[in-house]
Amino acid sequence: MAAAGTPTPASDDLPQWGRVLITGGTDWPILGRKPAKGQVQAVNEKAPDLPGPHILRALCNVKMRRVITSHSSCHAVFLAVNGDAYIVGRNEQGQCGFPVKPAPGQIGGLAIYEPLKLDRKTMFSPTLPQGDNGKIVAAATGRSHTLLVTKNGQIYSSGSNAFGQCGHERLGNFEMFTKIETAAYIKEKDPVIAVSCGLTFSLILTTSGKVYALGSSEKGQLGNGRTGEHFISGNKLAFNTFTEPLLIKGLADKKITQIACGQQHSIAMDEDGLVYAWGFGGYGRLGIGSQQDQLLPALVPQFAKENTLTRARKIFAGPTNSAVIDGQKMFWLAGKWKNSGEGSAGQGYMTFKYLPDLMGCRIRNVGLGGVTLFCTAEEDPSLRGSHDATMNVAWGQNAQNGELGLGPDKPKSATKPQRCETLDGISILEIAAGQNTTYYVARNLGEAYSELNRFPEHVDSSEMCVVCQAETKPSRANPGEEDALLECEKCENPYHLSCLTPPLEAVPDGEWHCPQCVAEAADGEEEEEQSTNAKSGSGKKAAGGRGKASGADGDINENGEEADEEESSATNGGKRGRAKPKANSAGASKRRKT
Repeated sequence: MAAAGTPTPASDDLPQWGRVLITGGTDWPILGRKPAKGQVQAVNEKAPDLPGPHILRALCNVKMRRVITSHSSCHAVFLAVNGDAYIVGRNEQGQCGFPVKPAPGQIGGLAIYEPLKLDRKTMFSPTLPQGDNGKIVAAATGRSHTLLVTKNGQIYSSGSNAFGQCGHERLGNFEMFTKIETAAYIKEKDPVIAVSCGLTFSLILTTSGKVYALGSSEKGQLGNGRTGEHFISGNKLAFNTFTEPLLIKGLADKKITQIACGQQHSIAMDEDGLVYAWGFGGYGRLGIGSQQDQLLPALVPQFAKENTLTRARKIFAGPTNSAVIDGQKMFWLAGKWKNSGEGSAGQGYMTFKYLPDLMGCRIRNVGLGGVTLFCTAEEDPSLRGSHDATMNVAWGQNAQNGELGLGPDKPKSATKPQRCETLDGISILEIAAGQNTTYYVARNLGEAYSELNRFPEHVDSSEMCVVCQAETKPSRANPGEEDALLECEKCENPYHLSCLTPPLEAVPDGEWHCPQCVAEAADGEEEEEQSTNAKSGSGKKAAGGRGKASGADGDINENGEEADEEESSATNGGKRGRAKPKANSAGASKRRKT
């Protein structure tokens, strides 16, 4: 899992939000599971494996800041710039905050197949505070539980609390996001700023730099110096569990800035770039030269040298491995990360090692999934473009669902780092690597982004203008010609230029969303943000290519500023938005369904 914290912006001059991309498995209930002996797994055509990155249609009208999942999760959380949270994926223990067995007419079930916004009034107990304090600013996912952090530093959790990992006294499942009410940081008025989740435990980071742990202490992952191993009956063992967040005293004199959880190990970084690891030591995942479990935080000597460039900038935890980006933007890896050869179970990296395949790459971000590894790095200046495109690398042995995203004609698995050509020319801000699915937050800029397909591919939409219910109409701006029909990026419903309020004179550049989809994305935002989104305008794909830019009916760009012609063209490499061709024009093609 990526270290909890705010990602470092690649460029302050560019928007620090993007749209969600998805690749890999989408049939949440069956991911990572084999059918029973003698049975054949049925194929769900509505939830296919995606071999390459797709724009997630349900969220393509939402400005997204973060996407969060983990190496052991088949669900994910999306955090919008306005503080709303969306969720998708497996819900078998209520980890998505919806009832597992919903009443008639109620949303829920074993899986949430399409991302849904978490209603601030009805899906939290108690109800989220109004205004800024109720915004969701951080999140974490485990195999079967989820933690959300509000701007005022409170935690709401849902899912399995079998080991106390959700922070509630009552064990069992919580099918609604419920506030953690009892904790030392609450008494000390020390707001939470980040969280991270393992299989059966959680870590909490507060403003003062203190780290708290809760859940199972089986492998020492809580860092309290003991596992509490004891017999409960016959030869059946159990371990201490903690439902109330426990201060990790071994880090109490440090100011910790990042935390990350593996399945059963933990890693933290302090303000000086020093790295600490504890918990399960198998395969050398702690990077301290030993496979012994560490019951207390242990300093990783490799990142404790006087030269600050050799210290850590970012930390990450995978299921059986850990990774660090140092001050020189080099990538270091410890533990098991493949099934054969060096780095496998018999030859795990006991200390952090540099991968020769990434030599010369200046790494910005890392994702560690179920069996996958991802890096985004600085692109060659000649290929970077004005939107700061990144070089994107992926590898992982035994990946089976397309989660590497290398493309339909490429192998699903790779033992060595591969350039992810399907993301060439795209600016990636965030990576979130799940058990069988990978997510990205990508700037909606550049021609390569404009050519990405959407998921789901097809959507029911009207053939006629939503406003006037006609397919053809004389143009106001160009007498004697027919008015163009713009198709919404999300719902694909068409609108004549002259039917918009105010009317548009020409097909705009970039992506375009209809008034209904803009209003849908603006719901819950501050009045000023609603006003900006309601006015923003740029358009969709003409017969030759897909464009991007949000908005319904004005000349405001997605930064909330008046867009000039040069800015609009930069949105999608200069391509025009999509307009439906005139039905009777010579050589006109049929309307293209995305």
